[in-house]
Amino acid sequence: MFIRLSQSKSKLNLQEEKPRHKHPNRNLHKNKTKQNPRQLPSSILSFIMLKLVFIVTLISQIVNLSLLVSLMASKKAPLYMVTWRCTRRCVGSCLYCSYTSEYAKDFEIDTKTAYKMVDEIHRFGSPWFGISGGEPLLRKDIFDIIAYARKEYGMEVSLITSGFAFDQERLDKLVKHEVHTAVSVDGNRESNDIIRRKGSYDKALHAMKKLSENGILDCIGWQSRLKHA
Repeated sequence: MFIRLSQSKSKLNLQEEKPRHKHPNRNLHKNKTKQNPRQLPSSILSFIMLKLVFIVTLISQIVNLSLLVSLMASKKAPLYMVTWRCTRRCVGSCLYCSYTSEYAKDFEIDTKTAYKMVDEIHRFGSPWFGISGGEPLLRKDIFDIIAYARKEYGMEVSLITSGFAFDQERLDKLVKHEVHTAVSVDGNRESNDIIRRKGSYDKALHAMKKLSENGILDCIGWQSRLKHA
């Protein structure tokens, strides 16, 4: 019970006043609708959660990809040989070949770039480094590149030549670096000299003989292109 004190003119009146009760349902409704100002709407929370899931998934994929790349790099691919066509230049003039002087106008890569190429071939997992052309022995830096492959990675090196640019100095370097050397011919003396020019067959035989004597003759690239009656 509450007592209200009121004064009217000089007379003090004491009145009883019943307490005012708030409607319980109204209070409940107000409590439901009233939000904590620090609480974020559910839609924003859902958006943030989706973003977090996306970021975590992306990080996981990047980590898995990095592990896969590392695994692949640690295991060499099952390659045997990667061959580099080191030049279009050639002293021959084979009838069927486009690697002639008027068409061999492309730029050769320099020595530093060739070293990087050897690095890549090694990373591919190839134990053999093949060299062809054109005529590989026309490159002045060819033995520098061969030496790099041999010393840096212990790679076996295979080279194919027509025998046109073959001489004692080049033979000595091929022997020094233990280059497995092949010689290409086009059939017998008659057909070979027609296709490659006169005297080319004897040059190829000379190269084969010297390479064989030094134990580095790899194979003979034999192609029969002319039919004889």
